[in-house]
Amino acid sequence: MALYFTSALKVSINMLPVLGVLMFGLRRYVAWTSRSAMNLAYRDAALVYVGVLYAGLAIVWHIGALPVRAFAYPHLSPWLITLGLVLVLPCAIAPYWLELAVSRALRGRSRLAASGLAHARESAESLGTGAVRFGLVAVATAVGEETLFRGAVLHEVTVHRGPLLALAAVSVIFGLHHMSFGVPAIAGKMLGGALWGMLMLLTGVIAVPLVAHLLFQLLVYRRMARTRAQATPAARVPGMAAA
Repeated sequence: MALYFTSALKVSINMLPVLGVLMFGLRRYVAWTSRSAMNLAYRDAALVYVGVLYAGLAIVWHIGALPVRAFAYPHLSPWLITLGLVLVLPCAIAPYWLELAVSRALRGRSRLAASGLAHARESAESLGTGAVRFGLVAVATAVGEETLFRGAVLHEVTVHRGPLLALAAVSVIFGLHHMSFGVPAIAGKMLGGALWGMLMLLTGVIAVPLVAHLLFQLLVYRRMARTRAQATPAARVPGMAAA
């Protein structure tokens, strides 16, 4: 594999070892410093990913791999866009359910659940400690990922290799980009990548898969908030149990 950036696909692939090196460095930092730095370092793992994501997007834009037609295809069909909007909710729920099912299946198997990376759960759940923090990271991540994967990469591979290979490539690479959050996240994001890519090919408008992605993020936050509330019943507000 050529280790240089000449296309959106190669940029997205070469971002993987960059993420790996940074996450490994994060773990080494924790090992070399006091244990009190543990929560801070892993809390910011998601921010490391966002930084790498937008650095990759900057490279994709610089090499000219972000054409306007990657965001809105020519000859749009109002009927297909309407159908895509109808499919948005199930396309958000399906990867959420898969991620939850895999997480439950791997409960107690820390190495599998963490995909070989310690504290993957903490990396994800730390974002659920505040609605503003989660919202900012979720929106930034969703916009960046849809621009890169369902925009630049999907369009590029579809033009050169066809839609089926494009969906497969986007699904696999998108899932691997979430390896630091464990096997459940990889599985859920692979399915999400395929479904949201399908929405993009169907409607030709990147706003449709973006809505599905944001709904998925909302479901994740709701689960995190409920889990945190159940873990600290003393902090509950009366009348909020059914929220």
